[in-house]
Amino acid sequence: MRYRKVGYSTHALDAMEERRILKEWIERLLDDPAWVQQEHGYLGRFRAFGRVPEHGDRMLRVVYDEIREGICIVTVFFDRAHRNR
Repeated sequence: MRYRKVGYSTHALDAMEERRILKEWIERLLDDPAWVQQEHGYLGRFRAFGRVPEHGDRMLRVVYDEIREGICIVTVFFDRAHRNR
């Protein structure tokens, strides 16, 4: 993994449980995202996108903050707006 440490916000952990998203998928996406863009209006916050073959090849969006120790996952969800990209 390219980040020293990956932390998860309470919201992210709740979203992962509710949406049945595995940490393994998130960490794989962070290692090799399809693309990354800066979150508008938030310095140091980014969106990473990637497909999850185990979940019907759906597009996963991971929003994270870069922090001194590594990154903190803010939220995660399957992104319908980018499903055909």
